[in-house]
Amino acid sequence: MLDQIEAVCAALADNPQRGSYPAELVGRGKNTYRELYFKPYRVIYQIKGGTVVIAMIADGRRDLVNLLEQRLFRS
Repeated sequence: MLDQIEAVCAALADNPQRGSYPAELVGRGKNTYRELYFKPYRVIYQIKGGTVVIAMIADGRRDLVNLLEQRLFRS
């Protein structure tokens, strides 16, 4: 499983724009994060100056809004 998740993340180097904007973030006015699904996981990432930065890999069955508030919106 870990190898497959790493492959999904590595594929972002070739096509970082392919991910969609997470609805939970767009609803909060945050459109700098993107996501890819590797069911049941969600890879949440940003593109910063041509570099893909993985913000988190979360189980999609969890409350993503709560996770985002704890991990991404602290500052």
